[in-house]
Amino acid sequence: MNMRPIPILALAALTSAAPVALADTYTTIDFPGAVGTDPNGINSAGVIVGDYIDHAGAAHGFQLVDGVFTAIDYPGATQTTPISVNARGDVAGFFLDPSNQWHGFVLSDGKYFVQDYPGATTGSFTLGISANETLVGEFKVGQAFGQLGYAWILSHGEYMQLTPPGSAQAFATSINPRGDVVGRLIDTIGRQLAWKLDKDGTYTVFQFPGAVLTNARNINTKGEIVGVYRLGSVNHGFVLPANDFVNFTTINFPGAATTRALGINSCGDVVGTYDLAGVHHGFLLSHDCGDDRADDD
Repeated sequence: MNMRPIPILALAALTSAAPVALADTYTTIDFPGAVGTDPNGINSAGVIVGDYIDHAGAAHGFQLVDGVFTAIDYPGATQTTPISVNARGDVAGFFLDPSNQWHGFVLSDGKYFVQDYPGATTGSFTLGISANETLVGEFKVGQAFGQLGYAWILSHGEYMQLTPPGSAQAFATSINPRGDVVGRLIDTIGRQLAWKLDKDGTYTVFQFPGAVLTNARNINTKGEIVGVYRLGSVNHGFVLPANDFVNFTTINFPGAATTRALGINSCGDVVGTYDLAGVHHGFLLSHDCGDDRADDD
């Protein structure tokens, strides 16, 4: 893979922060009895995966299909967090075992497959899965949970570290069928920026103007990117068109204190979270794309 670095884009004078189209529809997602719900991924069939927090503070996974929740808990795990789902319905995520070690997993056709990056000491996390089952994620070498580690890709049975230009730490959050990868990094001067790696090996590092954090969370078949930017201490969701690192569309759930956009499918449906009156909820932002839906995620 040819890794050609691209300087960070200076977007301050050009960026749009338009709201979502009025025709789009928000729906709240709350797992029954949970104290918090995080829908993390959605595929072209509208299958949603994510996690919820129980009253003991533990994370459990779920799949949501046609309004029906199904639990996803890795056998014997103390916590399970599904992050993404591909067009086949394969689910990728991570779990905490009883010895407090983090591992990545894929759930495919009812069977679990575990990912542990070679040399990782404090955890491996599978965060993205493409239609051809290429995986991306994060591994940690001494970093605690919540501290950024290093990005990886697993293709044809071989792991490779991904190192965006200028990064000190990074993770890879999503990969689409074309092989485009997105994620977040901390650069050598401490900035928290988003990045994209095109299938041809070209990196682009970008940020929302004035944001203290920009995180690219998911990329769909068309190349549209969804994620989170933070102004001050407040999170906002965003969508970027394919191959466009300028024209941000901001996603703010109506009346919410904070909003995070976490997943997008080929139609442009977006899932994420919002906080309202001290309660953490999930949402689906439905987009009427008619016949413009791509085949795969």
